[in-house]
Amino acid sequence: MKVGIIGLGLIGGSLSKDLGKLGFASELIGVDRSALHCEKAMDLKLVDEILDMETAIQKSDLLIICTLWMLFAVCSLAFWTR
Repeated sequence: MKVGIIGLGLIGGSLSKDLGKLGFASELIGVDRSALHCEKAMDLKLVDEILDMETAIQKSDLLIICTLWMLFAVCSLAFWTR
């Protein structure tokens, strides 16, 4: 299963790490507005690739949103209308 994680901060990064350890996902896709978070996630091998939100939504079988509550509505709407 391809899992997209939007928000690679403390919660999203930790979740990605555990999902990878458990073998839950065949591919972990990361999305974050912060270039630093993206770079760290790739360096630590928390995700397999970094994509923009639109592409990640299209490519993911499961989308986990780890962002501020205001962004949750935007992400949810984009996911359900894909």
